[in-house]
Amino acid sequence: IRGKKIYDPRTTTTVYSNNAALVLADFINNYTDYDVDWTQAGLAADYCDAEIATGVKRWQTNLLIQDRRDPHEWIEVLREYANCYVFIDNGVAQIVPDEAGASVLSITAGDMPAGSFKLTKLSQRDIPTQVYCDYLLPVENAIGWSTETEAAIDSPTADDLRRITDLKMYGYQHATQAKRKAVQHLNRATLEDLIADFDLWEKGLHLTRGDIVDITHPFGITNKLFRVLDVNAVSKERYRVRAREYQAGTYSSDVVTDPTPDDTSLPDIRNVPTPGALTLSENLYTIASGETRARLDISFTAVEYAWFRGYEY
Repeated sequence: IRGKKIYDPRTTTTVYSNNAALVLADFINNYTDYDVDWTQAGLAADYCDAEIATGVKRWQTNLLIQDRRDPHEWIEVLREYANCYVFIDNGVAQIVPDEAGASVLSITAGDMPAGSFKLTKLSQRDIPTQVYCDYLLPVENAIGWSTETEAAIDSPTADDLRRITDLKMYGYQHATQAKRKAVQHLNRATLEDLIADFDLWEKGLHLTRGDIVDITHPFGITNKLFRVLDVNAVSKERYRVRAREYQAGTYSSDVVTDPTPDDTSLPDIRNVPTPGALTLSENLYTIASGETRARLDISFTAVEYAWFRGYEY
């Protein structure tokens, strides 16, 4: 099987290819109303073509699509094979590789409208201790070429723990690719379980989907890395952002364990800070009836404190 004859923006030719990113781009281009950012698709194709072992490319697919489904369902399936995010921006599909990277922007609580930051756990379920990734292995027998099912397995350190996740990835034909998918799935379940939703002022203009940012906030995170999943302008100079926790260990070829948290810095609730530069002044004013009244003006330097709901007089 040589794959489907599809367009390759890197060479501007139409060729047989099982490059998972190009297959995804071809499906979007032919079976949806979206256009494709072919420059970005070419970068995703390079990512899939990079060798992870001698003669084995990172992500390929030989998947036969024969069931009738909504195109968006097949996009979700194909992007799993390409290990990419798909973002639709003004009718154009952006294919962004899900790969290791570095922060492009530092964000603090001062960049956010007050009260907009929300941090939640992605899931409360137990993480798996083993991940099986079923794939199709081409083998030659007496009647020609056929396929048989194999599995890539990651074993836990303790044999008495058995929480198994079984991935059905029959578009893969290499054990190395199936193994890489299994390891990444297990690492992500172990390391990345936070979702951050927040608004940004003008800094939101600098973000695109797939970017990695580091966030510091009084909720208890310091330079915590997140990958931007969505960013939208909600009003003038205000942007709504959704991001998922990012850990470089997710992309390791080895199974990694839960790291010692170095991003928690919650203040002691007993040490309530005191606002600074407090000034109090009384102003007299006269209303229309001629009566004189007094008004107190209070100003102070606010504090960042995780437990504050607000100020009240």
